[in-house]
Amino acid sequence: MHELIIKWQEHMSQDEGIASRDKDFYLSSDEVDLKIEKHIKSNIEHFKDKTVVDVGCNTGYWLLQFYLHGAKKVIGIEPRGQIVERFNSFAETNDIPCRMIKGYHPEILNIKETVDCISMMSVDEEIYDFDEYIYKIGCQHPKSVLLLQTMLIDTEIDNPFPTEDVHHSAPVKRFKGLIYKFEEN
Repeated sequence: MHELIIKWQEHMSQDEGIASRDKDFYLSSDEVDLKIEKHIKSNIEHFKDKTVVDVGCNTGYWLLQFYLHGAKKVIGIEPRGQIVERFNSFAETNDIPCRMIKGYHPEILNIKETVDCISMMSVDEEIYDFDEYIYKIGCQHPKSVLLLQTMLIDTEIDNPFPTEDVHHSAPVKRFKGLIYKFEEN
């Protein structure tokens, strides 16, 4: 495991408000290994030496994976301010070109700098009018590539977060990736 990931895990886990399940999940899950292989490694050509935005970035693990696999700069969008502050202090301390913006998925439409690659992992089902949202991203960030990893498919694996809650203990879906390439008119 990369030294930066270990530092991130130690830094983020110092905050009691960040669930221990997140920390352990990112370090020991077959699903994470699959996502690294299918979402990160197989798409390096789309983000190497470029700026990536990760919509719904959670605790920042995937920001670091994009950075470690060659992204020039990585911006995450996350609604939980506590996580945003914690991650940004980590990035500043370790002098890495990653940062988080507090907000929800529409926040990407407010980013004015050039965005080359947009990552969305398992957030598409939370977006009311996904087709319109994709259209707006393409208009705002022409020539960018959208890497979409969706849970809306039909292959099931064991839930990495089993609980007594029926909703969360139901089987979850396996990775399926799609790539959208936007072009200017």
